[in-house]
Amino acid sequence: GRLTPRTFDEVCSGPLVQKLGLSDNDATCTRDQFTLLTLVMQGKVSERDLDECRAAFAALDATRSGRLTTEDLEAWQQARQLRVES
Repeated sequence: GRLTPRTFDEVCSGPLVQKLGLSDNDATCTRDQFTLLTLVMQGKVSERDLDECRAAFAALDATRSGRLTTEDLEAWQQARQLRVES
């Protein structure tokens, strides 16, 4: 369908966007938010898929910065090694 001002509002802050936790700003929509929403709406990605990806990201994001860095990977590897040695 066409993207109109009304449908744009749905993409930025509609109920599905809110349910999926994709909106951090009701006035804009990032490329990644748009892509994830489109994939969910097409049935190619489920809410459970998103939850699993977010959980994996959270496990790797040791610094809790919301971005993965070399520091995060090193911390994750160290924690993993400690679990193996225990």
